[in-house]
Amino acid sequence: MEANKLLEESLSRFDEKFRVLGPKFVSEFRQLGDVIASCELQAEPFVDSLLKFADAVVAVRKNVALRDLPVPPYDLWLPFKAEQVYPCDPAVLEDAKEIFHEKMRGLASLWRVMLDSQPTPTPRPSDPALARLRDQIVSLTDKCNRRCSGHPSIKSPLFRAPSETSVWNDLNTREIPTYVTSETEFDKLVMDLNVALDESLRPDVRKLDIAPPPGPLARVKELLHNGDFRHLGTLRNKPAHGLDQSKVGLIYQKLIGKTFIDRDDVASWQQLQKALLEMLVDALKGVRDCFEPTAAEASDSAAVGRR
Repeated sequence: MEANKLLEESLSRFDEKFRVLGPKFVSEFRQLGDVIASCELQAEPFVDSLLKFADAVVAVRKNVALRDLPVPPYDLWLPFKAEQVYPCDPAVLEDAKEIFHEKMRGLASLWRVMLDSQPTPTPRPSDPALARLRDQIVSLTDKCNRRCSGHPSIKSPLFRAPSETSVWNDLNTREIPTYVTSETEFDKLVMDLNVALDESLRPDVRKLDIAPPPGPLARVKELLHNGDFRHLGTLRNKPAHGLDQSKVGLIYQKLIGKTFIDRDDVASWQQLQKALLEMLVDALKGVRDCFEPTAAEASDSAAVGRR
């Protein structure tokens, strides 16, 4: 039970700091606030949610004024800590999950109050090209869900419904159709796109250790994990993990032909934003096409029909 006690104490200390610092640093806390709201949905297993929350806290702590925020003791539940037997006890894990999600519910409620108290920013005009990309992304995710749900061997959607993913509203109304004005805004866009698209995938496609059934879902998994879509996850982890710049630079190079972007190079961040959205559109088109029967599947189906 020591692990759960440490978790509870750490989250309580975080709560105390968050209540004091949150109203003063709403902008700096936005990415962390989105992660808290995401964890509140309990869409991920406990350990995944805890790691995601810890990553977001580490990213926020790069701001000198916020470096005292406590990072939860996520390492106690990592596989290489297997010698610490207590986290492996199902009862201990269940208690830890309840402690964590109860705190996330309280923090998410507090975060909504902080956001509501902020003055409404003057909306920036949407860009027609970005708005078209937004419409394509929304349409393609819907088509993928329909084809996945309509497949006789699957009968359930590929992505969680947008109504179950709270970031979709911001993405549709503001983040996708308006150009970013900084690296921070680009990172926020990437994080929200990752929540809306990658984190909302069905587990047998998203998780490498879960085998999907043969057929369309196996093709979708192969495409998403080995195709350009995987770059979204790399870009999402950039601010939290301080990834080797060369890995990120290769993605920049592929998308806009340069390996590095200065923080104040707004034009390049905007160019990267559009290129990333175009990449996601192409990836979603590929996913949609995965549900078309292969020649072998069409032949088998025809053979069955002749019997």
